Amino acid sequence: MKWDYNNNKLEVDGLIIKLTDIQADILSYFLSKKTRTATRDQLMSILYGNEAINIPQERIIKVHIRRLRKRLKNTMLRIECLNTGKAAKLYKLKRIDK
Repeated sequence: MKWDYNNNKLEVDGLIIKLTDIQADILSYFLSKKTRTATRDQLMSILYGNEAINIPQERIIKVHIRRLRKRLKNTMLRIECLNTGKAAKLYKLKRIDK
């Protein structure tokens, strides 16, 4: 896997995938964390900063994650939503074997 953040390009399994700025920010955040996890609040903070308070959180993050999942569909990367038993959702980037 090769990640070119400056050009929003991901190369996985020989496929080159062009990401939007928001998708690139989400993927970069996952890749920067050892656990490859992020809460909805963390994603809101990196995407919208202080303006996150005025944005309907649950739906917008779901939309961004769904679109990123669609881009990663034919690769070995998956984003899972983990049930933590809390109100805050936890997302995890995983690598799977095909």
